[in-house]
Amino acid sequence: MPLDKVVAMINYDMIGWLRNDALTIYGVASGVGLADVVAKAGEGTGLDLKPVDSGFAGSDHLPFVNRQIPALFLHTGLNATYHTPDDDYETINVEGAVRVIDYSEKLIDAIASLEERPAFQAAAPRGQRRRMAYLGARIDFSEDVQGLAVAEVTEGSPAETAGLKPGDIVLAIDGKELKTREELIEVLQAGQADQEVEIRIRRDGEEQAVKATYGRPPRRGGQ
Repeated sequence: MPLDKVVAMINYDMIGWLRNDALTIYGVASGVGLADVVAKAGEGTGLDLKPVDSGFAGSDHLPFVNRQIPALFLHTGLNATYHTPDDDYETINVEGAVRVIDYSEKLIDAIASLEERPAFQAAAPRGQRRRMAYLGARIDFSEDVQGLAVAEVTEGSPAETAGLKPGDIVLAIDGKELKTREELIEVLQAGQADQEVEIRIRRDGEEQAVKATYGRPPRRGGQ
């Protein structure tokens, strides 16, 4: 297939675990006007669309993005069986997967019906990208809990200064309830260094709130 004939790429990856009607769509800023098309296609589906401007590493859309072809990545999140021997067909939410596919058909039809193909939009140069606010708590996303389970707290991090401990369940940051990886990323992307936030947690069965001040993410490679 000649690449100059490819208008856009739709990546189906991890669409079988629909929960709470939430469907994350990465890469909505990869093509001019795609965000509006994504939203309109969702009308009447009952899906809670969670568009993310940027793409996400590690899946089949990347070669298309590298060739300046707009790409959308549909994803319903992870669960405790991800990349384990227990990840079998019984874990699939079949009705949910069908709903995602039905939505994607509307989305593809809408893109195909555009008067002009969506122009590719590259991500901002590395030096101009806004980095996520840094908390320093590693979350165990495999835990099937209501909230986000803290697996590890980095020494000297804002999380440690705030008093977060392994085993804490992060329920919300500044009033934004958190249940998924995507929701946490969204909150951290919206934050900035030196911003003070209130983190609501559950510890030993009791809810409490702690104050934390975001830091700057440590640079990799010792930089």
